[in-house]
Amino acid sequence: MTADGNYSVTAEITDPAGNTSGQGKPTDFAVDTVAPSAPVLKAEDDGSVSVDLPTDANKGDTVEITFEDEKGDKHTVTLEKGDNGWTSDTPALIPDSNGDKATIPADNVKDNSEVTGIAKDPSGNESDPSTVTSKTDGVADAPVLTIPEVADGYANADELKDGLQAEVTLPAGTVEGAEITLTVTRPDKTTETVTHTVTKDEAAAGKVSVDIPKDAYKTAKTVSMSA
Repeated sequence: MTADGNYSVTAEITDPAGNTSGQGKPTDFAVDTVAPSAPVLKAEDDGSVSVDLPTDANKGDTVEITFEDEKGDKHTVTLEKGDNGWTSDTPALIPDSNGDKATIPADNVKDNSEVTGIAKDPSGNESDPSTVTSKTDGVADAPVLTIPEVADGYANADELKDGLQAEVTLPAGTVEGAEITLTVTRPDKTTETVTHTVTKDEAAAGKVSVDIPKDAYKTAKTVSMSA
């Protein structure tokens, strides 16, 4: 049996005298040796990953997508072909498809991580895997700014005489050469910026110390700062 299709097998027995039992109850089955086409994955510039689902898929065929989320946890989401298109078993991670295309949103997939897709049919046939590496989503995590001298919400004259010392916790993945910008906003809405270029040691440590000069505050009684 090499051709795909429906088969039926029956059995009968004949004794030495030539008497035949007649055929017993047939066993029917299908031979299916052809896997669905592989899904086509594409890493989009916005950090999402698009999935072109196989157009030759039949009802009951599935596509399994394996990927890492932003925290590094691995997930496998299954899309199944039904009467009304493809549905996801975890729509919070990969929504139901629009036609023969599905998308992993940028917020759901880790930047620069491997995404794999494979198509399967109910007979157990599997396509070759498709693999792509996601791109960065272009939205960097914000650094965390701490100024110990104003932890109580105030800075007195003594604390301001030599400026303020800010500590910036860098987001994961920050590399040497990245630029940190501190913005001081005064009560009159004018601003002062202080920039700092991250060194190799600072990138490794994950923290940066930046001095904000006293001139940035002038005679203002209230200011706000952001990084």
